[in-house]
Amino acid sequence: MEVYSGYFSATICGLLRILKILEYDPHTVDLYEIYRDREVEIARDLYTLHGKWLTGNELCQSFKKIYPDHIGSGTCKFDDRNQLGVR
Repeated sequence: MEVYSGYFSATICGLLRILKILEYDPHTVDLYEIYRDREVEIARDLYTLHGKWLTGNELCQSFKKIYPDHIGSGTCKFDDRNQLGVR
């Protein structure tokens, strides 16, 4: 029997922060971007490295690959969003 837990956040950094605090193993977690009409799985290599959660600038630089217009040098267009994850 598989057990599922759901968490969400307005930002990927907020979501990873709560998963790290709760000590989730990155190998046991699947992350999705949720849109009105679809769910898109996020590639694990965008938010982990060597089995550890990416955080801070490393995480930003990783996501810059798929969202280059959202992350600049020293800036983040997500600063206006709540940075906390919730269950």
